[in-house]
Order: sequence, then structure tokens, then C-alpha cells
Amino acid sequence: MSAILQYGNFFSSWQWEWFPTLTSREPVSLDAARRQLLHWNRNLCTSEGIQTAFIAVSNSTTFTPHLHVLMFGKNKYGRTLLDISTGKWERKWPGIARIEIFRDNQAVSKYLARNMTFWDSDQYDLITCNQKLLMKEAAGRGSANSVIRRFHT
Repeated sequence: MSAILQYGNFFSSWQWEWFPTLTSREPVSLDAARRQLLHWNRNLCTSEGIQTAFIAVSNSTTFTPHLHVLMFGKNKYGRTLLDISTGKWERKWPGIARIEIFRDNQAVSKYLARNMTFWDSDQYDLITCNQKLLMKEAAGRGSANSVIRRFHT
């Protein structure tokens, strides 16, 4: 099985709602970009009263990390990321942001997988948030649980 297909299958283990593409305005380290992402997500969760989970792929082939994020969210009242203004959260990112609503889970998953196979393994990093929710939502959808345990938040 090709790497593209393997990554595509892995990313397709969830029903993603948002596909943010986030870039810092200034050159920052990958660790700084990760902190920006976690801070932005924490503000989103607190402000909107929602619990999110994500997997982000960072491309560090330039001085300014470029993040592709696969996200979903929900709260106990049934509210999801699909109920939240993407424009508001694009403006809250400290840089350049574009948030797309998922239309085709397979297409976005394959897009990310294809890009990851073009980069050397030291040029990208996977960042996860809320592994418990990721694992719960992936249950019954495949073998993503065993893979996601290897990554840290």
C-alpha cells in the first residue's frame, strides 16, 4: 500500500468539520507555531463553549511554519464547529489564516497525504490535540487508535 493511501486512510478515520490553513506572519520556530496553534485552539474552545480535537501537519520547509489542521468539535448540547463563524477565527489567528468547511473528507485527507509524501520526514510534524476525543471518535472506524497513541499533545 502506498504512503499516500496509508496517510489518506489514517486521516479519513474522523469526520472533520474545519480545514484551517494557518501561517505565522513572522518567522518562528516549529515549537512557537505549535504554541500559537494550541493557544488559538484554547481560546476557540473557551469562547465558543465547545470541545475540539485536531491533527495538524506542519511544514517546516520554510522559516515560517505552515500548518494544515484537520478539526472537529462538539459540546453536550450538540453544537459543532459547523455552527461557528470561520471568519471570526481566521481573524483571531496571529498571522494568515483560511478556514474551509469540510465538503469531502476523502479529498482533503488525500491532499494532506500527498503533500506529506513530498516532504522529507524531518520537514513535517504531526501535532495532535485532545487524544481522548480523537480516539473516541475513531473507535469503530479503523485502526487509527493505535497510531494516534504515538503522538503527543
